[in-house]
Amino acid sequence: MAESDRSAPTGFLDPEEQTAVNRDGKFRVSLYKALLFLHVQNGIKSGALNLEHSYKYRPLDDYLIDRDRWQRAKQQLIERAGLEGFVDPRKTLKELDEALYQQYLLTDRNIAEGKNPHIKFKKNGGFTLDAQAARERRRAFTAILPRPPHCAARGSPRHRQPLHALRG
Repeated sequence: MAESDRSAPTGFLDPEEQTAVNRDGKFRVSLYKALLFLHVQNGIKSGALNLEHSYKYRPLDDYLIDRDRWQRAKQQLIERAGLEGFVDPRKTLKELDEALYQQYLLTDRNIAEGKNPHIKFKKNGGFTLDAQAARERRRAFTAILPRPPHCAARGSPRHRQPLHALRG
């Protein structure tokens, strides 16, 4: 084996991959590269591997407000982000749980009353959903919703800055 082959890291490979890369005492460079790229790809997607100069695949902490700034200006940051209604997690989760429960009741009632055209029942008791029709209705509905301005005039109560601006 060449010196560079012996120094190539293999700890990230599972035992089966290590055996395949080092078959018959020969280091298979092409296979090693392919497996390396697959492991890098999986690491980036899972968040286990972060890229220092990447906007999309930065470490999670890079998206967060600095801990010292959070401690100093927590209330101000919450207000600037318009998140006052979410400060108490128990209250927020209780409200979301109730809203979800009410939506389940409404959905069940609409199905029972035949008002949901997207669900079709089978003879065996199962059902299917017409997802395409539901997507088209959702698109039509969201198209009529008002779009909030991205940035209102400075000083107005609706003024919001992008999250990265809050990091300071």
